[in-house]
Amino acid sequence: CLPGPSIASECDLHAMQPCQQTPAMALQPCQVWLACSTYLAAPMPMLAAQSPMPVLVPRQWQGLTPVPVAGAFITTAGASTFEGETTAQEGPQTGHIEQALACGDDDHWGGGQASSDVAIAGAARLPPCRRTEGKRSKAQSRRASAIAGSTAGASDRETAKTRGNVPPSSVSGKVWRLSRDPKGCRRVQDAIVDAATDEERLAIVFELRGHVWEAMMCPHANHVLQQCITVMRATSCPFIVEEITQRGAGAVCKAARHAYSCRVLQRLLEHWPDHVTALADDLISEGLLLCRHTFGNYVMQHLLEYGSDQQRAELLQGMQKQALALGCDARAAAPLSKAVLCASDADRAALTQALLAEKRLLIGLACMRHGHVVVQGILELCNAPERYEAIRQLTQDMDLLRQSRYGRIIFHSLSELLQEAAAPAGG
Repeated sequence: CLPGPSIASECDLHAMQPCQQTPAMALQPCQVWLACSTYLAAPMPMLAAQSPMPVLVPRQWQGLTPVPVAGAFITTAGASTFEGETTAQEGPQTGHIEQALACGDDDHWGGGQASSDVAIAGAARLPPCRRTEGKRSKAQSRRASAIAGSTAGASDRETAKTRGNVPPSSVSGKVWRLSRDPKGCRRVQDAIVDAATDEERLAIVFELRGHVWEAMMCPHANHVLQQCITVMRATSCPFIVEEITQRGAGAVCKAARHAYSCRVLQRLLEHWPDHVTALADDLISEGLLLCRHTFGNYVMQHLLEYGSDQQRAELLQGMQKQALALGCDARAAAPLSKAVLCASDADRAALTQALLAEKRLLIGLACMRHGHVVVQGILELCNAPERYEAIRQLTQDMDLLRQSRYGRIIFHSLSELLQEAAAPAGG
């Protein structure tokens, strides 16, 4: 509650002076705001007790008896009062207020306007209880967070305005060294995006020649490779795909299992699908194992979504044979959901029949985070025979669906389907 050095110097505060006890102050809390020119000192709560309590007073008040004002707030015009405080009692505080005003200096309070500029809260107020303080602190925290968020947004906008000022010449000759640095990799990415011509962009990317595999495994350089693949055409920098395929089939699957290089493979499948046929074939050779891997399953999802029809059909054939193993794995449920959503009608029906053939597999999928997407796709996209069989199996375990977070989503979908099916019969 003590004012800071700037406020203290402005107010010309003197040393601590004891607050004298008066009968009117017996066991009654009060709060006073010391007003000073352009600053308003922080609220200084004073609780009357047997021993005197020190307070800060201006130099011009020295020698006068400080009179605490019970429950009243003395503020300058425009000053804000506490939020969230509740009125404890009401009643005139005229005697204390007059004595408090008599302690001030007209010049210090703003000249002849002192009487009009001083606002006094007429209702006596007690300090807020602990619960109210907690609520107020939370509100203040939310306001502070909002202010911080707006400030961060402004700084982001300023960064967005200035990030385009990275000339390619600033990274020329040191692209590989900067790509391995946390801040340097951002400079290289900005230089690639903001290059004025394709020639300038190619000059930057060609400095990565011979370092593609190492860049894929780097926590920073992999982002530079992703930016290259996203912005540039495959025919402009074929060395990226060539350096990966030259390491053999096992290397591609190894990259798919890596936390950083799996991202590069995802960008390749997403932006250059027609130029990574050899990579896709290598991934399909271990597709079922990659579907159950922590990082490999993301690569297989992209292959199912962006791969050719032939690649997708080949992978789906293997998934049909291992439906039980994939359906029981939480990681493999995500590739299964992509398969149901992206497959052709014939392949989707075959995969659904393989899942329905396993006892209680569908109900287990319905209670998974990604598995319930598989069940939702079956209910919405499959033909009548598969859809009716799925509804029959799910309705046998409705209680289990209601107990699961994701199962409740399927439960509501089932309820709507059953209502739609009963409506024509009722009509």
